[in-house]
Amino acid sequence: MGLRRLLAILGLLWLAAPSAPATDLRAAVWVDDASGRPLENLEAGDFAAELNNAAAPVESALGPGDPLVLLLVLDMVGDLNRIDVARGAIASHIENMGEQWYVALLQAQDGLLTLQDPTQNRRQLIDKLMAASVSGFPGLLDSVEQVASLGDTMLARAGVRVAVLYLTDGSISEYRGDYVNTVVNPSDRGDLSRRFRDRLIQEKIASLDSALQAYSPPLFFVHLEERQNSQDVAYQNGISQFASSTGGGYWISRSLSDVPNLVQQALGRIGSHYSLTLEAPADLTPPVQLRLTTQDPNAVVSHRAQLPLPQADGKKAKKGKKAKADGKKSKKGPS
Repeated sequence: MGLRRLLAILGLLWLAAPSAPATDLRAAVWVDDASGRPLENLEAGDFAAELNNAAAPVESALGPGDPLVLLLVLDMVGDLNRIDVARGAIASHIENMGEQWYVALLQAQDGLLTLQDPTQNRRQLIDKLMAASVSGFPGLLDSVEQVASLGDTMLARAGVRVAVLYLTDGSISEYRGDYVNTVVNPSDRGDLSRRFRDRLIQEKIASLDSALQAYSPPLFFVHLEERQNSQDVAYQNGISQFASSTGGGYWISRSLSDVPNLVQQALGRIGSHYSLTLEAPADLTPPVQLRLTTQDPNAVVSHRAQLPLPQADGKKAKKGKKAKADGKKSKKGPS
């Protein structure tokens, strides 16, 4: 099944749902009470928003009871025990998921592949999940921007919440592409290549992180196996940065027993988020700083610090650049 079909299926599910204008902004938001429990029944009028320190109307608010499309991306090639536990935790959630959940299954190893279009069919989802391949090369770095772009298109086309969750366990050394600098002169302890073995990883992470900030859906990652070598630490820190930049979350397992709890935490966080539609002023320029409050002074409101700014033609504003005075359109972000 191709990725384009995901969009077609989504369009059929919410054919009557109004699309947001191309210049509106979407923001994933979490609201917790003082004890950390999510607040669930808030409406648009319960929020006050500022964009670049200017008041901005909150046009609509989709909350925990509203439709949610989860793009579940499998990128698992390692310890079968951890993989089986992770799949079991996901299967348990699928069996008990609410009617608002629609789940799509994708596989990232060796090229992005759609295993299941968004559906509420629990048995079908579990069967596809359990049958998914756990071999090949890790594919998170090679697929994450494509998945974010897909989620962004879904978010713009239909009145739903959208989130991405990666289940991953790969090491940076296992990638098909070579992201680890080799030591040029192994016999020379002063060889500078020893000090910068993670430079290629950091450059790749920085490039992807900049690109991902052009998309609105929050990205979540559960890494099933922590590694301590410097290259993998740089890789794991990079994944954490992707989550932070997009307003999502990152969890990493230090033991097999951690896995089910971390998966449940990620799914709970995804399910409790609000998706707000904000009216963007005509003169708004990036970077777009967001500030949100609620009527409850004790509530804790969480969201990404900066929002991507769509243009009237549907293109993304280039991060950190203002539109030119001659009226030329911003260049399209990476896709």
